[in-house]
Amino acid sequence: MILYLDTAKRDEVKVSLKSAEGQVREKTAERGFSSQALLGVIEDLLGEAGVKISDLKGIEFFRGPGSYTGLKVGATVANTLGWFLKIPVNGQKNKIVLPDYE
Repeated sequence: MILYLDTAKRDEVKVSLKSAEGQVREKTAERGFSSQALLGVIEDLLGEAGVKISDLKGIEFFRGPGSYTGLKVGATVANTLGWFLKIPVNGQKNKIVLPDYE
């Protein structure tokens, strides 16, 4: 199960889960400063899908371009979860992956 994060827009956050079989589930939150909602959206999506966070095999986050703060939040959450769960982030294991602001 791969977790995808898109926090590039200031007022929208998208979180998706993709299984090894290609099944995709998605949850979107649209409200001001949506980066504040990211962890709640992740928790809701995992719960709705019946997936434990320990079931994740990787995390992918949208690197940009987009909102500076939104991209930083997405990168920070992805890297922190990747470090904690010891899983790759954007295909990189044990490395910090940075946003692309251009």
